[in-house]
Amino acid sequence: MTTISATTLHKNATRQAKRLKTRLAIPLTSAKEILAKGPYRCASWIDLSSRLELRRDEHAVLLASLPISDVARSYFLKHIEKISRSLSQYILTNANLTGLYETARFVFGFPAEPVLLSDVTQSLQISAWKSLSISPDPDAVIYSRTIVNNVPMMLIGTRVYMPKYLQFGDEVVSSSSYAEPYSGIYRIMWSSPETWYKAAYDYLSWDPDEEEGEDFLECPDLVLPEETLNSAMQHHENWFSRIAECWHMESSYGDHGEDFLPYVIPERGCYLLFGIPVNLAPNSSTDNSVFQMTNDTGGNDSTLALIDDQPVCLEWISVNQGTKTHTGQYEKYFQSLLNGILSHDECDLSLYRSNGWDKGYFFIRPSTQSEIHHHLKVEFHPEKDGVAFVLKSDQPSIASKIFDDVASRNITVHHSHHEEQRYIIELDVSEYEGISSVSLSLDTITHESWSGHNLISCSLVEHDAAKKTLYVTVSSTLLSLSDVLPKQSLKDATRFGLVLHQPKSFLDMLKQAPKRCQNLRQASQELADLFTKPLSDSDLSPFDLFRHMKRIKYKRDNF
Repeated sequence: MTTISATTLHKNATRQAKRLKTRLAIPLTSAKEILAKGPYRCASWIDLSSRLELRRDEHAVLLASLPISDVARSYFLKHIEKISRSLSQYILTNANLTGLYETARFVFGFPAEPVLLSDVTQSLQISAWKSLSISPDPDAVIYSRTIVNNVPMMLIGTRVYMPKYLQFGDEVVSSSSYAEPYSGIYRIMWSSPETWYKAAYDYLSWDPDEEEGEDFLECPDLVLPEETLNSAMQHHENWFSRIAECWHMESSYGDHGEDFLPYVIPERGCYLLFGIPVNLAPNSSTDNSVFQMTNDTGGNDSTLALIDDQPVCLEWISVNQGTKTHTGQYEKYFQSLLNGILSHDECDLSLYRSNGWDKGYFFIRPSTQSEIHHHLKVEFHPEKDGVAFVLKSDQPSIASKIFDDVASRNITVHHSHHEEQRYIIELDVSEYEGISSVSLSLDTITHESWSGHNLISCSLVEHDAAKKTLYVTVSSTLLSLSDVLPKQSLKDATRFGLVLHQPKSFLDMLKQAPKRCQNLRQASQELADLFTKPLSDSDLSPFDLFRHMKRIKYKRDNF
């Protein structure tokens, strides 16, 4: 605990809120609440102020001591992930995890430095790479040792031909990816990389303008090295081919799926890394890397890890230790793992349990760009036994006017024998350029489910000489929402992307008949007829008509 006075602590917290206001372009009152509820873990800004005054909350005191306290700086860097992620619980941002780290560092007074993937991803400690000595070129297949969750593992790197990672001179103008074979799994580069480089270079350097004769337009074939395999090389290639069958959409040339990211060793080549449990030699030792693994997604999940700042994927799957089988929905995939990566001669599946890991099997494989994106993606989550929700609109300022009209009951209703009641709001939008429609949606999430509600089912614009008028039909859910929450909270949430949290009973309240539906003015038939015009008579553009019909379908599908 620092010795900084309560007055100084409060001033520091206020400065932090002002930095958050600047960073996210939101009102200071919103910044204070987000800071208090998120990083400080308090109920409100008033609660935070009270805790700083009493100096009984060590976490709050340390954060409010930033950036002047060395103890507080060490504490922040140790807990930066939770502090950064907590911001996303109360406001939507375009930032991923690295962006949130940068925001947190800015708010708490740290130097403005770019946050790298290595700053937000756990690294594996490995031994030095050695050759498996199964081919004339010692660098064709290499290995290393590591320990993950107390389980000893061997990393096996197979050098593969991936021309898009080769560096060619300026004279090669074609994309290097054109030098890939049309199909087949990744080719192992058993021989010297120089011969593969020359084959790709010769193919990409072909220039039809320099050719003569009748066949000058015929592009030469890609001729890659033909290699003779000994028994050890063939044995390894068979194992590598079985692995490719597990991820056939990514591990073959010409696929439309996303390629694995290789592990690149300068001057040696691109490698696809796979890690399996093996018995470590008595004299080998590496640091144990501990990863949190759960089976919340149904028995198969993965996380990103780094080896020498390069991404790999640590994947795990649940196993019944009694029968050594996977009894979940990934049974077929589990069998392919047993026949593929876990079929290596050195693989010892008993090492999981004998080293204290009885939750299943895990292994290391190459990562993909989409997995990196998923790792960095930040999503908001509901609080315990609660619901979190956001409001989204393509026209926040007009949505704000709609909230005003709902709150003041400036709504008309049209009753029809053929459809649900239609709640209509009329807005003067003469000051807005290019407005033809407006959208407003509510996304809610609990620990069990997600749901989306279209709060505006239809919108259209009418013009006359005096003004431009927007007519919208709103759902009863919007009216109920306005019964439950203050108008300003809804407006701020829509304008600034605030994430709101409510008890789970909030969802039941939205299903109740809204009080604001009572005693509303009746809409004229002329006004109601605006929404029943044949599409050919509508003033909407074809694009707006398409959007309009999608909204109607969305509403039917979600209510």
